Parts: sequence; C-alpha cells; structure tokens
Amino acid sequence: MNKAFLHHWAARARAAEPTAIAVLLRGSHARSEAGPHSDLDLTVLTSEPPLTRYRAELVEQGDGLLLHVSVGAMSWAEWLAERDAPTEWSFSLPTRQAAQVLWVAEAYEATLADPHMLQPPGPPNLEDFIEAAAKVKNAFAAGDELALRLAAQDLAAWASSLLRPLNPPVTAGSRAAALRAVLDFPVAPPDYRQDVLACLGLSGQAVPMEELHERVLRLAVGIIDLLAPHAEELAGQLEPDLPCYLRDGRLRRYLRQGV
Repeated sequence: MNKAFLHHWAARARAAEPTAIAVLLRGSHARSEAGPHSDLDLTVLTSEPPLTRYRAELVEQGDGLLLHVSVGAMSWAEWLAERDAPTEWSFSLPTRQAAQVLWVAEAYEATLADPHMLQPPGPPNLEDFIEAAAKVKNAFAAGDELALRLAAQDLAAWASSLLRPLNPPVTAGSRAAALRAVLDFPVAPPDYRQDVLACLGLSGQAVPMEELHERVLRLAVGIIDLLAPHAEELAGQLEPDLPCYLRDGRLRRYLRQGV
C-alpha cells in the first residue's frame, strides 16, 4: 500500500478528531502480512475522549475492488491502560502488536518512538479450566452435544494459560500466531496438540461427541499431572486454595470422578 494513500487516510482520521495526537497503522499492513482482502486498520490517539470510537468505510479502488478502512480512536490514557492489560485473543500469551506511526504531534514523538503495543500474558486460570471440564462432563451425561462442544472450546482456551508458565517464553503478534505458538509448547501432555485442535473444532475432521469427551478429560488430567509437581512455585499465580488441591491430588480425583 503506497505511502500517499496511507497519509491521505491518516490526514482524514486526524481531521475527524480535533484532539488527535497520533495516527497509527496497525494490523496486517503494519506487520507487512496483508493479503488481497486485508482491511486497512488505523488507530487515532487523542488527548481527550474521542468524538467517535469507530468509523468504517468501503472505498473504491482503481482495480474495481473495495477496500475496508477501519478507523478506531482512543484517548492516550486508554492506550496506556490497554498496554498494561492482557489481550483477550492471545491464548494467554504476551503480545507484541505491530504498529507504524503515520503522524504524531511533536510533544509525543519520543513517547511513540516504539509504537508497538506490548501487552502482558494472561494469568494461569485453573478455576475456569476445572469448571469447563465439569461442564463437559455434565453435557455428555445429558447428551447435550452443543453445550459439550462449547465447554470444550473454553477448556482448550484456558489450557494454554496453565501450560505457559512451564514452557519457554514466547510472544505473539496475531491470534493465529498465538495459537500456533501454544500448539507447539514443548512441555505438554501426550496428544496435546491433537486434543486442543479437536476441542477448538479446528482438527479438520468431524469428532464424535464421545471421542471429544474422552479427549477433553485426557487433556484436563494431563495438564493437572504436569502442574502438580509445580504447585508450590505456582501458588502465587493460581487462585487461592487450588494449589493445595493440586498438590494433594483432589483436583485430579475431581476430574476423574463419575467417569
């Protein structure tokens, strides 16, 4: 995408927000990974609350194709707060989201010398992981396939939060990259990759409810078995009381009961 086009849209975005202090290019174009159907993602940073938080346009191109231009806006305070919070899409990994400065007010040039959005990892979430496993077992007992598959997706999403502290550090720049990274964790239960993909509905083949139920429980018990020897060192990161149940085997018993 040529610079003249980008700066044209940066000027438009800046003009729409009187208190604009910067305009950033984000998403696949900022990562140099844009495809033929990628949209143009811009973020306007403002010194005061923005007038409009989101604008979108479909723009005619010279080749007869339409381009989706997405312009988000947030205040500088909101931008800083977002940088301190984990992302919701990264499977609990820390993230480094690419950004390029298209325009910045002089007073903020030094602060935005590195405009990439660096966000911390999500915390290990053992409580929701255990609850998702229980929901899978209840749904299986009731023959409720839809509820079982939804709960399996939740459990798979929380699984990476528990394995992350046991694995080498990795940072993701996109949702797909985050998923690939957690699927490649070297410290994981047997059949972890296949079980997670099945739970998420991404295995590329139909998985019967009975098989999915088995995969969920295998994944859940396998992760608990990996966590148990580290209960003490994870105590400050996990929900209160759960490290005790992890250490004495009650969490494993809870997952296996009724099976």
